[in-house]
Amino acid sequence: MEKNTNTGASPIKQSKFKAFVFKNKVTVFLLLLLIGVFSWGSFKNYRLKAQFEKNKMETEIRDAMRLDSIKSASYELSTKVFSWAIRSEMLRNNTEQVDQFFLSFIKEPNVRKIQLLNPETGKVLLSTDKKEEGQVLSEMEGLKTDSLTAVRTEGSLKVYSPIMGLNTKLGLLIVEFEN
Repeated sequence: MEKNTNTGASPIKQSKFKAFVFKNKVTVFLLLLLIGVFSWGSFKNYRLKAQFEKNKMETEIRDAMRLDSIKSASYELSTKVFSWAIRSEMLRNNTEQVDQFFLSFIKEPNVRKIQLLNPETGKVLLSTDKKEEGQVLSEMEGLKTDSLTAVRTEGSLKVYSPIMGLNTKLGLLIVEFEN
């Protein structure tokens, strides 16, 4: 009786594989080298993409902060110049012209509301929202300011500008801008 020593096709395939590898050493080496270079390139590409996304996000955040800072400075400068015109008319007791300035300035982009307050009482003297005129302002955060002050709130920027007379504070101009 003959013993069946062939328990499967594995030894034959294994010997054929070994024979192929030994016969084509250079080809197999180059193929393995190609696979290694491709894997290394893919990994490097993945890392570069991740680094690019991180840098892009940081740049977008930094640019948004710069743009916000430039907008705030622009709003403050606009309010400062606007307050000079209001001061000029208040010294002449020309409140109708001040009201015309308000109506003209409120049409500018991003200007939400303009108010002129009595600095001692907090009473709204003039406003673009006529319902507020004569009311006492509940928030007193900017009434004590003696210089141009900007306060950022949710969705808006309020710029407080005191209107100074020769010896006294004539009023407080509040201009609210949309963010």
